Amino acid sequence: MLAFTAASAAPLNDHLRGVWSGTLGAAKVMACFGIHPVRQEVGGSYYDTKYQEPLALSPTDDKQAFKELVGASWTLVANGSNALSGSWRKEESEQQMSVHLTRMPGTAPSDNCGSDVYLQPVLDRVMQMRSGESTQPGERRYRPLSLAGCSWWS
Repeated sequence: MLAFTAASAAPLNDHLRGVWSGTLGAAKVMACFGIHPVRQEVGGSYYDTKYQEPLALSPTDDKQAFKELVGASWTLVANGSNALSGSWRKEESEQQMSVHLTRMPGTAPSDNCGSDVYLQPVLDRVMQMRSGESTQPGERRYRPLSLAGCSWWS
């Protein structure tokens, strides 16, 4: 269940908002939480820093936990104003891993899932220009290039 300890005086939504880093099991992760502008509920996203594929975190119907679209759920407890801990659990399984997050240094609750501090590592990876071996099918020499998953010949 998403909860906060008695030591935390901030409202839950305010406490979660922001950009966080830490671990999910042994994996290093980045997470963010913010208020959805239309639904006015806390939602978020996270990614494993190794793979950098963001996964949405949506509140459950009772707004006590978060669910991933891939069939897992998170429960979190606030440990002061700059730390969260809890667990990740695969649905219909006993598999469970611990989650430990700390607010990213130099960030504020107003930094959310659209902030540079959260997105920059993903954008750096996606926006890398990659080039392949050059070929010479005729009189001209060509090299395959790709950027953000799009490929072309130069």
